Amino acid sequence: MNSLLRTIILVLLKWEARLVLLRHKPFVVAITGSVGKTSAKEAIAVLLGEHFFIRKSPKSFNSDIGVPLAILGLENAWRSPQMWVRNLTQGLGRVFSRSLYPEVLVLEMGVDRPGDLDRLLSWVRPNAAVVTAIGKMPVHVEFFAGPEEVAAEKSKLVSAVSEDGIVILNADDKAVLNMRNLTSARVITYGFSKDADVRASQYRMLISNGKPHGISFKIDALGKTMPMKVEGVLGEHAVFAFLAAAAIGIARDLNLIEISEGLAKYTLLRLRLPPRSKCLPQFPRCVKLPFWATCLSLANLRRKRIERWGLRQRALPTCSLLSACAQSLWRLRVQKSFFGFPTRVRRLIFCFIS
Repeated sequence: MNSLLRTIILVLLKWEARLVLLRHKPFVVAITGSVGKTSAKEAIAVLLGEHFFIRKSPKSFNSDIGVPLAILGLENAWRSPQMWVRNLTQGLGRVFSRSLYPEVLVLEMGVDRPGDLDRLLSWVRPNAAVVTAIGKMPVHVEFFAGPEEVAAEKSKLVSAVSEDGIVILNADDKAVLNMRNLTSARVITYGFSKDADVRASQYRMLISNGKPHGISFKIDALGKTMPMKVEGVLGEHAVFAFLAAAAIGIARDLNLIEISEGLAKYTLLRLRLPPRSKCLPQFPRCVKLPFWATCLSLANLRRKRIERWGLRQRALPTCSLLSACAQSLWRLRVQKSFFGFPTRVRRLIFCFIS
């Protein structure tokens, strides 16, 4: 798809989605952050879906083309002009359709470059904003001067919420917590921190017959405590998604019992953790690592694969050299130099060491 055609499609989709929002006026929950957006979106959608008619962003539709598609309930046509014509026709029909429209939209908003959120927020006004985490080394930082600029870009979502809106912030991330000073809306914080409004405690992994199968923890909020048990989910990081959903639930006047029952129905999004190959080690797609940390991990995986399959030993020094170089560069934290590599160069390096 050439750039002119893409621009035309973007403009038309944006106006159709904008007209749909103006006509139906749904409650819009917008989610951003460097990590955890999709998990939080899924948890929020599961909880609110028990009490409201909702629509969520499919997969990771969080770009300037993915967000209007999510609002209109359309699929991505990729490079098919015929499919895009069909999408635009269906989108126009939904502007004037009398069919029931969702009460709540749960939208994921991503940031790759400066100004990405400005373009989305120019026509989408969220009623609730959720910021998951930024971290000391956020992803998608190659087009920014540093983590501070990434945080500043994502904080625009918080500033866009009106006074009668809701802002949900991660209390365990300092950069996110500081965003509470940018809004006059109601702010609810979540995390393991003692100062969080929605706090998790007593986390543990559920194990049966020597195999983990879920997690349990307690949610402390509104002066009450509610035990939570979720099957099929592993890791302390998953708790943050449930806490964000619980904070949204509290803002929508749900009690802790309703929140606990709703979140118990959460299932892991399969595309975020593909099945492990029986032949070769793989990375789950949910893992987001800085560039040289990924190089180091891939080099170590290659070494393990060589050791496992008894390949020629002369390949091992190459892996060791790559590991040493990656380790040294990562310790030096030369962020701007390695993030400055062109995408093609990085892909060649990945192919070489994996």
